[in-house]
Amino acid sequence: MATYRIVEFRRDGLVGWTVESSAPRDRSRPRRLYPTSDKAQAEADRLMAVDAANGDPAATATLEP
Repeated sequence: MATYRIVEFRRDGLVGWTVESSAPRDRSRPRRLYPTSDKAQAEADRLMAVDAANGDPAATATLEP
């Protein structure tokens, strides 16, 4: 299951937030820089929802108590 996290980015005069994926297939995807952590978190949430809608069984799994 791919998980997404936001990471602060500061390099070469650029400051912002990026969304990183744990899935190896997404590592070659270019980074997009978001100006605020709220916008980056919204994108991470959107990507998780897309994975769930595409039938990724791990994205919709729940833990049994």
